[in-house]
This record gives sequence, structure tokens and C-alpha cells, in this order.
Amino acid sequence: MSNTALITGASSGIGKEFARYHASKGGDVILTARREAELLALKDELEKEYKISAHVFAIDLGAPNGAIDLIKAVTDAKVDVDILINNAGGPPPGDFRNWDRDDWIKAVDANMLTGIFLIKAVVDGMIERKFGRIVNITSA
Repeated sequence: MSNTALITGASSGIGKEFARYHASKGGDVILTARREAELLALKDELEKEYKISAHVFAIDLGAPNGAIDLIKAVTDAKVDVDILINNAGGPPPGDFRNWDRDDWIKAVDANMLTGIFLIKAVVDGMIERKFGRIVNITSA
């Protein structure tokens, strides 16, 4: 059985620490976030230190087709997702009391709808392989 974790928001903070932890246990990782340079540096760190395989997909999950683009990239790479760590998201910048309707919609999309889409995209494979884990993290 493989042990590959797809970690969104992996370029910093909690997502980066989840990637380090999973790799330290011998698991391969799929790293995604907007900032490619940070992801590539993390990939190099994890592969050298833990001798695991890391895939990098620099994708903005807040973009209209971001989640679709991520699932296509993972599918094209022929990598099974055993663990999904939905960590990407966060609010638009600025004081939330000043957000307009578009800001609120973007926050809901990033923190909820994208995560639900990713769950739907990987859960059938988890059920078929009789193994899977999902962790959802959100912020606002």
C-alpha cells in the first residue's frame, strides 16, 4: 500500500509542518500552494532528509479552476492520494468588516468549497483501496 499525502497550503505554516511530519514517517507527499519556489525548496529538503518522493504543483486553489487544475495534475502524474490534508485557504487581506460580497465569496470558496471538491475527487480511490485519511483545516 502506498502512503502518499496531498497537502494543500504546503509552502508555509501548518501545511509545511504536516509535510515534514509525514515525510519523517516515510510517506511520500504531493505539495501544493501558490508559491513554487517555497514548494521546490521543501521538496528538496524532504527528499534529501527522508528519502521520500515529493511532487510539486504550484496552483492557486483560490482561482476559479484551481482545484480542478490540481486534480488534473495529480491524475496526470498517476499518483494515488491516500491522505488528503486540506490546509489551503484563509481570508482575503484586510479587515473582514470591510470585505465586500466578492471577498466573502472568495473566503468561502477557499476555505470550504475547494476542500469539499478535493474530498470528492479523492474519496472514491480511498474507498476502492480500503484506506484513506482526510484532515480539514480552515482559517478566517
